[in-house]
Amino acid sequence: MKRILSLVSAIVMVALVGSAQLLWQVSGNGLDKPSYIVGSHHIVPASMIDNIAGLRQAVEESAKVYGEVEKDGLSSQESQMKLFTLTTAPADSTLDKVLTPEELARVDAVFTKYIGMPGIVNQLKMFQPIIISTQLAVLQTAGAIPGFNPNDVNNMFDVAVMSLGESLGKEIGGLETVDEQMSFLLSQPIVDQAVDLMNAVDNDEEMVEQATLLLKAFYDQDLNAIEQLTTSEKYGITPDELERLIYKRNRNWIAKLKDILPKQNIMMVVGAAHLPGEQGVLTLLRKQGYTVEPVMQYSK
Repeated sequence: MKRILSLVSAIVMVALVGSAQLLWQVSGNGLDKPSYIVGSHHIVPASMIDNIAGLRQAVEESAKVYGEVEKDGLSSQESQMKLFTLTTAPADSTLDKVLTPEELARVDAVFTKYIGMPGIVNQLKMFQPIIISTQLAVLQTAGAIPGFNPNDVNNMFDVAVMSLGESLGKEIGGLETVDEQMSFLLSQPIVDQAVDLMNAVDNDEEMVEQATLLLKAFYDQDLNAIEQLTTSEKYGITPDELERLIYKRNRNWIAKLKDILPKQNIMMVVGAAHLPGEQGVLTLLRKQGYTVEPVMQYSK
């Protein structure tokens, strides 16, 4: 699990043509109208919508907009309360129970570096380590995003695409429930999560480098680079982790899309790391008989 944050931060992303492309059209196989899929980086701002040529039009043409999780599942108070419950560690496995005092100090030091407030680990220790790792991954990425505000969820790309659909009178849906998504993220034993957290803390500079390169690849709309950064020996994760966090979810989505796509044309916004590769969503859709093509080359 050495590089799990490469997937969380991307929670946080090769048999493709037109690799510099995030927006794809799904047609054929008996569909009356095409559907669309766009790759996301979950914490980039809403302004990225206008950097992807054809995205607004694709949303306008779709009957329903699907995120990985429904918009309310990302931002509603009820969902936030559920997430708090799901992500809280058992009393005997809080961070001060699974890390040594010296390790806790190292965690606190790296958070202090980013937020300038020592002692934050005391507020975080109630959460499972993977959640603390996720927060660290956001901080490691945020420096490369001008004006990033981690509290402005509605200005982040995924929610903004769904909000755009909502403003156009489209239905909004999710390919997963909050419980399903958390089950993938939290299925790792807490002891192993703690090991990964310390890897991220002790390799902070390397993780910042990785996060910055992933962000650049996203802005360049380069799916090949995203896949290479996610799975390379230097930045990748283990095959078991890819299976749990990416490939299994991809297959679950395809099973749902087999029922959804013939009924209505949709726009899907999912993490860009889910799109490329032999087990990526684009290839899996092609294997189901669909024609999957880039909408157009983007304009910088």
